[in-house]
Amino acid sequence: AQKGRVKRPRPRTAPAKLFEDFARHKRPDWHGNTETTYIHAWDSFCRNVPFRSVEQLTLGDVQKYKDKPVSPKGQVLSETTIHNNLKRIFAVLAFAQSHGLLGFNLAEASNLKLTEQPNPYLTKEEIDALCQALNAASFDIAAVFHLGLFAGLRKNEILNARWNWFHPLEGLKENGGGRYELPDIDWDDPEQINGLPDEVFMDLVDKGVIILDENNELYSVNLSAALPYEFEGGNNLVLRVMNDDSFRAKSGKIRSVPVHLKLKNFMRDQISRMEDSGDYIVKKDKGYEVDRYRWDFRKQFANVLKAAGLETVNRYGKDEPVTPHVLRYTFCSMLAQSGKFNAYDIMTYAGHADLKTAERYMWLAPERIQLDF
Repeated sequence: AQKGRVKRPRPRTAPAKLFEDFARHKRPDWHGNTETTYIHAWDSFCRNVPFRSVEQLTLGDVQKYKDKPVSPKGQVLSETTIHNNLKRIFAVLAFAQSHGLLGFNLAEASNLKLTEQPNPYLTKEEIDALCQALNAASFDIAAVFHLGLFAGLRKNEILNARWNWFHPLEGLKENGGGRYELPDIDWDDPEQINGLPDEVFMDLVDKGVIILDENNELYSVNLSAALPYEFEGGNNLVLRVMNDDSFRAKSGKIRSVPVHLKLKNFMRDQISRMEDSGDYIVKKDKGYEVDRYRWDFRKQFANVLKAAGLETVNRYGKDEPVTPHVLRYTFCSMLAQSGKFNAYDIMTYAGHADLKTAERYMWLAPERIQLDF
């Protein structure tokens, strides 16, 4: 009887089951739309490399995805999308390997990762052309461009931004030059900083002047926050990205962004709505439908780019499409080019989770490349 026993084959792991286990393991560390981005990446991989079980995957399958993946509509994905997807796919496969499910050594696939290039951004001339085209656009789509270009908001943050995210800089006293005076203390002395009245201290935290660590202890100070980039002529506003019942920022943290003068000028006719209104800035009467975003503005976005002659921009020897995230890249690039902000400042204003992300913009800083921007 013992000899006649048939050895049962090892059960196979379906792609969906692997991702479900991976997501359950990682979900406590995820914020905002992180899980959605992983779902899209894994779905893209499974669609382009059909496989019935994780154990059947080969190194060649991963190579196949890198070579020429397509979207559900048959369009070839951009290198940036492929790169971002591969990072998430590798994380799922690493989880599979740690559980003995992968049929090849993931270390052999390290050469398949794309070399990271600087993020594409718009030049001053291209921004000017875009602003000119926006003069003929509706308020809603123009607001999308302004919030992306001049506040660095992510797409989902743009669509969830509310009028009451704007706050006046009441804690900093204005002097005759339109600038703001900080308390008269030695800003290199932690004891004097910590000795500020609680109300003043927390107000300066909100304004991004005092930066706290994860334990709410003094980490550093950012005196340039008292006069952010193009923060002139009495432009005393900050935009605070805030969480609520229907929205959570990607990092899960509230952050304050200096309001660029061009953004304030664009919004000036609506300023009276800012203080008490919880209305959405963009498409205030439109709620969530089937899509992950409140409003699908792809057609309107493309029309503005066409009017500005910016369907694509040539960067690093190739044509790059202009997407809502390129607007965010441009905001971070402007901060670096201004010479007034370091990588930590950019990370703080953009809401990056990792300082390395902000460091990718520092090659644009004046000491490394002189740009009249």
